[in-house]
Amino acid sequence: MTAARVDLSVDQGEDYYAQVFWLDMTDLSIEIRGPAYMDIKDSAGQYVYRLSSPDAPVVVGIEQNLIISETGGCIEITIPNADTSVIAPGNYIYDMFVSYPVFDNTGAETGTRRKRLMAGSVQVATQITGAT
Repeated sequence: MTAARVDLSVDQGEDYYAQVFWLDMTDLSIEIRGPAYMDIKDSAGQYVYRLSSPDAPVVVGIEQNLIISETGGCIEITIPNADTSVIAPGNYIYDMFVSYPVFDNTGAETGTRRKRLMAGSVQVATQITGAT
């Protein structure tokens, strides 16, 4: 299964927030496990912003701003205004990887798999109004 194509729009200087729901064909949530990662890159492949879930190993330069819902199937993406303010306006690309449990035919969990859940473009719009 290929990643869902989801384009994102971020306004420079805003507190960006989005919820992503992963559902099966019957609209039931699919359990998501950490760690989860999301990288935003420019056209040259350079990192613009990196996010991970709090259960991921701490790495300098990767913000732990992906929150996996305890009820399953939901990831919250947050980028604080202090960070969106310094991202140059423009068009970027991103993708997000998550882990999910795998079960055998008896229902016993046999491990986890990693999946590229979504990918697309990120458009960052110029901030006009200054902070007050």
